[in-house]
Amino acid sequence: MKRKNSQLVRTYTYTGNSTVDTYIELSLFGQDIPFRTIRCNSSQEIIAEISANKSLSYWIAIKGLKDISNIEVILKYFKINILHIQDIYNRNHLPKIEEYSEYLFAILNTLTKSETHYEHDNVSLILGNNFVLTFQDTDRGIFDNISQTLSGSQSIITADHLFSILLNNTTVDFMNDVEMISDMLQNLETHILNFSPNKGMAKELQYARKLLIQLGKSTFPIKEKLGRLSTGENKFIRPENLLYFQDVKDHIIYVVQVISDNKEMLRSLEDLYLAGNDLRMNQIMQRLTVISTIFIPLTFLVGLWGMNFTSMPEIHWQYGYLFAWGIILLVAILTVWFLKRYKWF
Repeated sequence: MKRKNSQLVRTYTYTGNSTVDTYIELSLFGQDIPFRTIRCNSSQEIIAEISANKSLSYWIAIKGLKDISNIEVILKYFKINILHIQDIYNRNHLPKIEEYSEYLFAILNTLTKSETHYEHDNVSLILGNNFVLTFQDTDRGIFDNISQTLSGSQSIITADHLFSILLNNTTVDFMNDVEMISDMLQNLETHILNFSPNKGMAKELQYARKLLIQLGKSTFPIKEKLGRLSTGENKFIRPENLLYFQDVKDHIIYVVQVISDNKEMLRSLEDLYLAGNDLRMNQIMQRLTVISTIFIPLTFLVGLWGMNFTSMPEIHWQYGYLFAWGIILLVAILTVWFLKRYKWF
């Protein structure tokens, strides 16, 4: 598909292929106010709830981006820049974190494990003074554990604190993914060192490489940006909540470091796997060589006695056949002893 200059385009188009219908959840929280979630049928209902609870902070979670007109009402209410709206609807956008005059905008790439593979998903987050917006193309429960855990709780009183929890939830998922890859590589290393490879080992190495590439694309672009959020330079983050963002920073640094270590280990395993294949091939060739070496003198003897000369005394000798077998067995035994003595096998 031919790309267009996004700064000249004043409209936006959904580029995903999800079949999930758009639905919106509104969560309200604040000082001495329990965290509660409301399922809303329309954006107008959302705005009405917000207008009736202006003193509270709120989290609007949108799943499914097909209903552009419904989502557009919310985006315009919060005065979201059209370039950021285009980024929200671009499901292949790279991760980033940007500070705008009215809000903080972030795009995160998440990986969700299905039965057979990992599925990629883009999640957009917007942090304002007293609100958080999240946009998700699928209905995967990336943040469901947060709303379920916080329901009825009074521990969350500010939007930036909730924003740090959402970021941390994603980085914890990254940590689980890289640790899973580390375990996978360690198991592969054990099989390779024990010379017990299988036909699927090359596929597993390739699978691990693809996962590391995807995780690298998801984490490297936001490492420095997440670090800056913990320095106190962002006006949307309160000083008392900087510690939470420092925790997020520590997690992403850990993930990036483990990815780097896993890449080094993966390269070593690939070299070890190829060296193991060469060693096994050499062992096979050695066995074939030993067998050939044993039969070469036997083949010579058989060929010698198979010549059609009339003056060969062994042919007319009464014990010639037994003598030939004796010589063949003796030569074979001597050849095997010689090869064994010099440790050819």
